[in-house]
Amino acid sequence: MERFLLLLKKYKSFIILACAVLLVAFMTYFLLPAVDEFARNQNAATEQKAASPFFESVVMSEPLKSKGLAIQDEEATSTLLNEQAKIKDVTGIVGERKGEGRIAIVIDDLGMNIKQSQRAINFDAPLTLAFLPYAKRAREFMNEAALKSHDIIIHMPMEPMSETVNAGENVLRSNMSADEIKAALDESLAGLSHFDGLNNHMGSKFTQNREALSTVMAYLKARNLYFLDSRTIGNSQGQIVAQEVGVPTLSRDVFLDHEESSDFVKRALSKLEKIANEKGQAIAIGHPKEVTLDVLEKWIPDAKSRGFEIVTVSDLLKETN
Repeated sequence: MERFLLLLKKYKSFIILACAVLLVAFMTYFLLPAVDEFARNQNAATEQKAASPFFESVVMSEPLKSKGLAIQDEEATSTLLNEQAKIKDVTGIVGERKGEGRIAIVIDDLGMNIKQSQRAINFDAPLTLAFLPYAKRAREFMNEAALKSHDIIIHMPMEPMSETVNAGENVLRSNMSADEIKAALDESLAGLSHFDGLNNHMGSKFTQNREALSTVMAYLKARNLYFLDSRTIGNSQGQIVAQEVGVPTLSRDVFLDHEESSDFVKRALSKLEKIANEKGQAIAIGHPKEVTLDVLEKWIPDAKSRGFEIVTVSDLLKETN
């Protein structure tokens, strides 16, 4: 023991230096990358939440805030509340209804949260994936999604009712000239490929402006792209103007995740099934939230086994336009 202590004392400086080198190596190769990945995921999650159409407003009442429902203006609030109430009133449990309707599932806000975007792309069923054009890895993800035979669309930022909300980059605004709108679209779509259409990200103000929408629809028509109206506000003119201009178009029937709970998503899917049975087809929009993807992973094979056909928005447009 005494000899060991003498050796320890003799080589004290060397041992300290070696430990320091090992600590630096550990931090460089293990600890710092883990911290960096955690930080990036946290930032992505924050950006994704801020980018959601349900967070367009600054003011949120406490009862609704607890339910995860944002207020953007009186009409938008009424629209979301009515849809939320209808979903909560849905009777029957997902998994019981038989059907022959065709259902398209759209996942918005993709590209910001890397983990959840990758998870959506990896779904076996055909989905319609809406990518934010300014996401750093949008091009890479869209290329990968194309290999999986998903329907790919641009989730184009459009002006919300609140002027203080950050809707993203190259936001289409109702006070823009036609040339400015076209330039913003050109810049957003530059370098991206494999997309067949476009839907609105936010846009509760922009989609009420027929003149601005006419410019967008003329642009889409020239590029043979379709328009999916996300209907973030009840008075949206998106689908109407698209039809007038001659752009293939449909609109969303159900939002899947007003509330971030599996029970709400399941009830929204039950409502979706009912609409698909009544109309022959239905479109739902969800977001890359863990709870939404968890429920969809189980619901899709179950719905198919009960007679529903899971298709893309492009598939639905082939029959309706």
